[in-house]
Amino acid sequence: MAKRFNPRQYVPSYEKANDLEHVVGTWVHPKTIQTPSGYAEDEVIVSITGIISPKGGMRGVRGEHYGPGNELNNYSHQQFEDISGEKVELSAACHTLWGIWAMRDMTINNISGSDVKRVIIKSDSDFLSETLAGPGFESVKLIGSRIPSDIEWSIHRFRRTVPELEKRGVEIFFWHVQEEDNQLVRLTAEAVTAPSSMSWTGSVFRVLLHPVVVIGAVVVFLRYLLQPASPSILSDALD
Repeated sequence: MAKRFNPRQYVPSYEKANDLEHVVGTWVHPKTIQTPSGYAEDEVIVSITGIISPKGGMRGVRGEHYGPGNELNNYSHQQFEDISGEKVELSAACHTLWGIWAMRDMTINNISGSDVKRVIIKSDSDFLSETLAGPGFESVKLIGSRIPSDIEWSIHRFRRTVPELEKRGVEIFFWHVQEEDNQLVRLTAEAVTAPSSMSWTGSVFRVLLHPVVVIGAVVVFLRYLLQPASPSILSDALD
């Protein structure tokens, strides 16, 4: 399982998340007085959340925020049978581990993933705090005091992946914060669950405004403007 993160080991006067978080480029690092830079350069903080759609049904949104504009940031719709906040939160936690695994072979904003030695997963979920960094899911009380099999499987998957990452030189810590200290990722996920963002028109506009689509359209348009004129066009012009 993940280790519990103690922010006061970094900032003794810690009271809220902003006291600890230090943004550099597209990454969030923990502040520390142990380095000349004032922050731990080989440690990053990832904020996560899981939101159930206000429209009901079996949909939710998981959110993972690595930093402003970071290409690993992810807000995606999830669909489960018998959906619950715990399932969406677990999905975000497990997907974060996969992102951390993939990050090992990437360089983002001048930071090589192989240089990151510690990842701090930040969440306001009491459930994740108990199951992923606590004494175990045996102590978590759900309806009927029984954990659904799919949730239990996800917990086991998370707990199996953590030691595999440690073998690759990455320690995983879990930082349990209050909801007000996790507002950025929560508000962004809630915006994604808004009815307009889940409608087909909202989806179409998001696709049309995606940077890749916009750049592709500009390239096609420029190619059209710059293409050589055909003989028939030239003859018509000369006439």
